[in-house]
Amino acid sequence: MAELARLYHNETQGVGIQPSTLDTRTHKIDLALRDSRARITPEMVDKLDTSLSSDEILDSIESLPNGKAPGPDGLPIEL
Repeated sequence: MAELARLYHNETQGVGIQPSTLDTRTHKIDLALRDSRARITPEMVDKLDTSLSSDEILDSIESLPNGKAPGPDGLPIEL
């Protein structure tokens, strides 16, 4: 089991991969990421740069569903 974990780790980290294979792998990753990267327009930047109003914050809190698992703070939504 430990050997399988070691092999998996080495494969995912590129350990022992020939340089030409590693270059091909890196190239394929770059191609995949190039097409999937989000593009932020100037209009989006302007909208993201504005402050939230207290009404927007309250609306967001009130729209959260009850009965869900608490967040990292351990507090349930109902609180």
